[in-house]
Amino acid sequence: MTVSPLLRLSVLLASSASATFLFSTSYNDHSFNILSFNGSSLSSVAKNYDCGSEPTWLTVNTAKRALYCLNEGWGGNASITSYSIESNGSSVRTREVLPTLKSPVASTLFGTNQENIAVAY
Repeated sequence: MTVSPLLRLSVLLASSASATFLFSTSYNDHSFNILSFNGSSLSSVAKNYDCGSEPTWLTVNTAKRALYCLNEGWGGNASITSYSIESNGSSVRTREVLPTLKSPVASTLFGTNQENIAVAY
C-alpha cells in the first residue's frame, strides 16, 4: 500500500483479537479513515467526511471509546469533533462538534481519568 504524503497516520486502537484498527486523517480528500490491520494486510473499513475541511490530528481515549478529530479550518471553521467508537472498533458515531480557534494541530488527553483534552495551535 502506498501512503500519500497528505495522509497522516495518527492513532492505533486494538479492539479485537483478530484485528487492530488504525485511524488516519487525509488532507487529500478531507476525511479520516478507519483501517484494519490483521497482522499481514491493511484494508480500508470506512471513511468519515464530517470532521471538517482539514482534519489534522486524531486522539483516542480507549477507556471511554472516544475519538477526537481536530480540523484546522483553513477552508472553513476550525473545530474539534468527538465520536463514539463502536464496540468492534470499525465505526464511529458523531457526538459533538465544538468550534475552536483557527489551526488546531495536535491534542493530548490529561487528568486523573484522561477526561480533559489540551489542544496546541
